[in-house]
Amino acid sequence: MRGLLFGTACCALLARAVALGSAARAGDPEPPNPAADWRPLGKVSGISLSWNAAAVEHGATLVVPVRSTPPTPGNTAYSHAVTRMEMRCAPAEAHAIQTINYRPDGTIGRIDNNPVPFAPIPPGSMMARLHDALCPAPAPAARPGH
Repeated sequence: MRGLLFGTACCALLARAVALGSAARAGDPEPPNPAADWRPLGKVSGISLSWNAAAVEHGATLVVPVRSTPPTPGNTAYSHAVTRMEMRCAPAEAHAIQTINYRPDGTIGRIDNNPVPFAPIPPGSMMARLHDALCPAPAPAARPGH
């Protein structure tokens, strides 16, 4: 599922992740999250995408969990994946910091941690819609004399 999360315009952002030292290991169960608030982003190549509004981490950057689910779970080795996307509101850049692929039984099948630099968020992409939903609009420029 890597590289398909936001379509071809964002493949470079999601095809790799940056290592953050996760304690999760293959075979571990998916952690329970009763407060999750998964909101739909859309579909790419039949893969449903959503983001967890309840788990956005706010700081110098934003970290947003994005879930991808194949069109027919069970036809792949994994039922879904959760990618932690790190985003800079200005200058509208993002990168994946980790992708965890879950098996149909809920255990972790694979964890991807691959260092990559931030990349510009392509205009009109699903990542751009997520950026617009989470990042404050820039303040209008002050007009001289007012």
